[in-house]
Amino acid sequence: MKIRMEEGLGDICRGLLFGFAVYEHVTIRPPDDELTARIQALQGHLRAHHTLENFKNLKGVDNARGIFKKLGIDPSRYRPSHEALIRRSLQGKDIFFLNTGVDVNNLLSLQYQLAMGLYNLDAIEGELTFRTGMAGEYYAALNGRDVETDNKLILSDEKGPFGSPYVDSTRTKIDAHVQHVLHVVYFADNSLRDEHWVEMARTIKAYLGGTGGIYQIIETK
Repeated sequence: MKIRMEEGLGDICRGLLFGFAVYEHVTIRPPDDELTARIQALQGHLRAHHTLENFKNLKGVDNARGIFKKLGIDPSRYRPSHEALIRRSLQGKDIFFLNTGVDVNNLLSLQYQLAMGLYNLDAIEGELTFRTGMAGEYYAALNGRDVETDNKLILSDEKGPFGSPYVDSTRTKIDAHVQHVLHVVYFADNSLRDEHWVEMARTIKAYLGGTGGIYQIIETK
């Protein structure tokens, strides 16, 4: 699979890194006790070492907020998804455990402190593109709202937007019927080495099974 980068995106945000991998023949199951415990342990670690006043200094959070600002997006209104997870953890609020697909993505997002998305590959059609959204363009999001994409960074196919580092669409949601998935890491950086990508794949396959998990990296110039 290939994902194209919108021409000119590098003029706005030079050096953006995205990682993505396909996993095939996965099995999405109800929440797993071990996976839930790992997420809760990460939440506890965050609460022990960070506060609502200082967590925005975390590299992954600060970097994502800076990118949003460059795109003209207020990160306090449209929070990067990993920031929302971290904030929820520091507030002592539970993360909703839905299924092993959603949950393992949340685990990795908390672990690496990066925005990530897991998408139903069979609901995606044609060429994929990282791009900025257009005025008047919307998608039905998992938060129950119709999200306008204007100037927001999105991932789209021939049908239109389906993913973003803010909130994903209902069209590509992960449920028990999903068998093939696309995993995307938004705003990665050079601190992620080969062994980190390998460990991500190992973790996903530990809970979803299946094959694949070879990450490709693309970067704005």
